[in-house]
Amino acid sequence: PAGTTSAELTIVAADDNVYEGVEGFTVSVTDAQINGQALNDASADGSIADEDGDVPQGGDIPTVSVTAVQPQATEPADDGSQTNAVFTIDLSNPSEYATTMTVSVAPSATDGIEQNDVQTL
Repeated sequence: PAGTTSAELTIVAADDNVYEGVEGFTVSVTDAQINGQALNDASADGSIADEDGDVPQGGDIPTVSVTAVQPQATEPADDGSQTNAVFTIDLSNPSEYATTMTVSVAPSATDGIEQNDVQTL
């Protein structure tokens, strides 16, 4: 407004469940004018830190779960029919970071699988 020399812009960070580090942003003022006279452009950088700090330690850190959708596989029958075992691996929260994991299949205590029993993973 006329007669003032400053205004305050408040940035309110939204809480999310994404596992992430510090996020940056820029506040820019462009095309400012007074009575048709162009003023300079200006900007300043800011950041939003995860509620757990710069390098998240907990809170939004995802947990891994494995669900047996179809826990039993069948060997191919004489007619070629077969059932595949299907498992779903989920993360509880999305992550800004690349997620890697090792997935393995191990025999149970009774009548365990043999190396050649699993064709693909």
